[in-house]
Amino acid sequence: MRLTVSTSPAVLGKFTGFKVEALECVPGSRDAVLGTDDENKGGSVRTAALCGS
Repeated sequence: MRLTVSTSPAVLGKFTGFKVEALECVPGSRDAVLGTDDENKGGSVRTAALCGS
């Protein structure tokens, strides 16, 4: 496996007050499962339509 960093990455979404620490696309869907953290209130799991279908 080879990973490369894009020189001009696209912003897929913004989650004010949270940093996304994990992202997984749900197969066959535009939905992504996000693991987020706000540093003071703990982590949470949320979904967002970020993936290509």
